[in-house]
Amino acid sequence: PPPRPGGAPPAILGCPIGSSSTAASGGVRPSAFQMTYRKELPKLGIQNGGLSGKFSFNLGKRFGSEAASLSIPKDEDDDREVRVAKFWEAAEAAANRLIHKNDQLLMKRVDFGSEEEAIQKFGDGIFDAGQLASREKRIKKEQKAAKEAEATAASAGAVVSAGQLSFAASDNENQLFSLALLHGENLVPLSSLGHIKILRDNPKNDSNIVCNKKKCEVTIKFCVMPPSGDALDTTGAVAVEEGNETKLDVASIEGSKAMSKEIRLEEGTNYELWTQQLRMEAMSTSATTEQQQQDTAAAAPVAATADAADDKADDMVVTAFEVAGSIDYNKLIEQFGSKELTPYLLRRLENVTVKQGTVDRLHRFLRREIFFSHRDIEKICELLEGWYGVTPPPIDGDSHDVETTPAKKPTTPCPIYLYTGRGPSSAAMHLGHLVPFLFTAWLQKAFQCPLVIQMTDDEKFIFKGEYTSENSGDGTGANGLDPYRTGDNLDYFANLTTENAKDIIACDFIPEKTFLFSDLDYVGRMYPNIVRIWKAVTVNQVNGVFGFDSSANIGKTAFPAIQAAPSFGSSFPNVLGGSKGGVDA
Repeated sequence: PPPRPGGAPPAILGCPIGSSSTAASGGVRPSAFQMTYRKELPKLGIQNGGLSGKFSFNLGKRFGSEAASLSIPKDEDDDREVRVAKFWEAAEAAANRLIHKNDQLLMKRVDFGSEEEAIQKFGDGIFDAGQLASREKRIKKEQKAAKEAEATAASAGAVVSAGQLSFAASDNENQLFSLALLHGENLVPLSSLGHIKILRDNPKNDSNIVCNKKKCEVTIKFCVMPPSGDALDTTGAVAVEEGNETKLDVASIEGSKAMSKEIRLEEGTNYELWTQQLRMEAMSTSATTEQQQQDTAAAAPVAATADAADDKADDMVVTAFEVAGSIDYNKLIEQFGSKELTPYLLRRLENVTVKQGTVDRLHRFLRREIFFSHRDIEKICELLEGWYGVTPPPIDGDSHDVETTPAKKPTTPCPIYLYTGRGPSSAAMHLGHLVPFLFTAWLQKAFQCPLVIQMTDDEKFIFKGEYTSENSGDGTGANGLDPYRTGDNLDYFANLTTENAKDIIACDFIPEKTFLFSDLDYVGRMYPNIVRIWKAVTVNQVNGVFGFDSSANIGKTAFPAIQAAPSFGSSFPNVLGGSKGGVDA
């Protein structure tokens, strides 16, 4: 009979070689192997050809992604035709490389007394779909006959042989490549095959790929071309390296790459890389087309463009809760009353950080102008210059006109501290949340100063929490309910503080200089300063800044004072040493 379909297609597709009980990840079973006839070959333009055959792999639904790792050409893809042609080219090249590299492949036959013995050893993955169907049909027939004859059991099947194909790996351990129940008794030596030709000119009758959401199937029709144009002769085929079942164990099969969902042949890997390159080129072409369209649109009258820009600027919205529209950063600086972060200020900042040996260089957020404005950086630099005993660089100088050697290490506490915070609204923080914390961690190392981190679990409850009077307790315990239930989810936000604190701690702050606290736990220490802020700020001022109206709960209008309190060192008398009675530093 013709050669049994081996492990080349699954190895390229990146799926296990068979649906077997020995494969933890399951697998893909080849269809029944169909022989074609020599009389068909002249019609295909193949003269004096060898044996031929046809089989397929059903990869399931969802474009085959659940069964295979390879990016299989989809029916809907614009580049499907060129990708399908490339796939057949890769499959044919892989099969022929394996034939011609037979010195690295080991073929082995294992004989069993019955099919049951083979299945017990290797699972039913050694069957193709046709063999499995024949087996099931035979078993049903035997069971029916046994029942009619009142026999006790059906037969275990005839004597069978299994064929193994494996790589001679560099670590002296053979890597399983294919394992199958043989159609005949003998294995044909690879050296006698010549080469494989995949027939693919007519998708209706030849090899074909169907790939959509409902079905993904790869059908392969091939011809074995004899060496040097001679007819293939298998009459004298002999068993190659006959073995026994003790040389093959289930553990080695389960641990084999052939049982894993990964691409195992270089032709498959190269095809995948080629596909990715094709996609990148398509994206580049699309981006170029889009840019050309944008350039064409940009060639409109200047006046109209200016009017549109003015409209976008008017649409700009930046508040504590919303960012929308086209952002004009110069206008933003004016509205918030901040100042531009100039190159000179960066040199002055470098003078009291990098040149004092606390950090290697300014943070990339500063170098790349991600942070573009500031308030009172001059005062911070002035305090640190006095602390280190250094002079500021000249205004008209450059980055080399700064202190070149660290000054004498200060003996007094750092005259500044840092304050940041987080309102816990989810159990895990995302990349956007990390931006201020990563920069604050750098600032702490650069300034070698204390840091306080406020966790505003109270704020998140006030703004996003839930409360219903119907669910609160009335003190009676009626209907078996907790008489002291609160009817809210404040504890939920308190728990989020604990979870978020884990992420914040991982940002590599200086432990002995960092104080992280929850408002629900610590607000009592800050309360004197909170009361002072309440007294100094009117409701109209708060509403003007935050946009509150009469429908807001009183917690919203009161909370800004709680968030402002950590700006005063006296809110942390035990941490920073500020006086308890005054608002100093």
